[in-house]
Amino acid sequence: MQWGSLTGTKCTLHVTDLHSSGVGVGQHAKFGRVYVPFAFPGDQIEVELLREIRPAQWRARRITPVHDHCDAAGRCGGCLWPGAAYAAQLNAKEKLLRRLLQMLPQLAALDICTHGNVTTIEFRNRIHLHARFFRGQLALGFYERGSQHLVEIHDCPVAVPALRQLIGRLAQIPKAYTAEDFGFGIELVAYAEEAGQTELILYGSPKRHEFLRQFATTLASQMQTPVLLHQRELPVAFRLWQRAQGINFYTAPGCFQQGNSGQSDLIRGLILRQAHGARVVFDLFCGSGNYSLTLAKAGMQVFGCDENKIAIAVAQENLRQNQIVTAQYIEGEAATILGERGRHGWPQSADLVILDPARWGIGRAIPGMLAQIRPRVIVLVSNHLQALATDARLLSKNGFVPQEIHLVDFFPHTPHMDVVTVWRGEFD
Repeated sequence: MQWGSLTGTKCTLHVTDLHSSGVGVGQHAKFGRVYVPFAFPGDQIEVELLREIRPAQWRARRITPVHDHCDAAGRCGGCLWPGAAYAAQLNAKEKLLRRLLQMLPQLAALDICTHGNVTTIEFRNRIHLHARFFRGQLALGFYERGSQHLVEIHDCPVAVPALRQLIGRLAQIPKAYTAEDFGFGIELVAYAEEAGQTELILYGSPKRHEFLRQFATTLASQMQTPVLLHQRELPVAFRLWQRAQGINFYTAPGCFQQGNSGQSDLIRGLILRQAHGARVVFDLFCGSGNYSLTLAKAGMQVFGCDENKIAIAVAQENLRQNQIVTAQYIEGEAATILGERGRHGWPQSADLVILDPARWGIGRAIPGMLAQIRPRVIVLVSNHLQALATDARLLSKNGFVPQEIHLVDFFPHTPHMDVVTVWRGEFD
């Protein structure tokens, strides 16, 4: 029998491990190694073979229903581990991190401090839905894992209650519309409880803006909540995002904010602990100032930069709203700003450097530049394990030694984690 003819075969699989992507893995006596999304070690499930990716290695789909999560579990691409016990999820994340650290001896020697989320439901205050007009009908939901097939939803248990209510109302709006076929995004945002406000933000290509602007007006009347069309230009409308540690944090459409404010607060606390005795702080990839505003509030001199002009506008607004005068945030690429720091009014050295890059990491140039600056401590916040590996090798090569590792679980039911590493310089 040709292996290819086995496509569509159904079998029982015992899931024993996880791929680095978080996909479940089992060894089948007849078919070999089988990879199954929405499966977790310990599961005994029915699967269907989809494609042989190499000899005796198969991609498969889960047939056995997922219980105790939501109606879209096993189809929606948002939660890869629906139904798994939370303690087991944290253990799995530690195992995935340890697997990576085996290639990084200095980090592998350290203990991992794991910070679980306080709850496995109703923790996300930002949700991004996909939407489309197709043949006069409107559909809203999440994409299936690995495809652009839309799974319509009526609820999302990981969203905070205010957003769950919005999703429920979205599911009830009329589905018939006169529009050409196209897709767009809808971001649902729940602002600070004290502000008592939710908002929907529509994202679409510029050529669709006129229709989406009209659609926003219609949607707002049906949803009874503000609906905006995202523009990439300044000025922007600022919104109170949260109140924490004596600071009002503002945001705006187009400015990234962590979708789990509680765990963001936790990282802010980890950084504050490392800032003891620091006078000058560089915050590279600073965004809205999320991790350094508290340091400036405490009287430290903070110098931050980010390429996102809207994020910098928000960071500057945060300084104004909180009457903080010991920080400056400027727009620009981190390595460029660091290399020209004198021209921008930055000091030549810093006691503490915060690195919170996007998923591709800090880049090859920055570690060598930091070695010249010789900060007392570096805090690196990594949201992608491969980027952590690359950045860690570069920091080690340039004289920095890791001191602590913190695994911060932002999103239960997924393999995603933020890893906070603390580094100190060893220089002559």
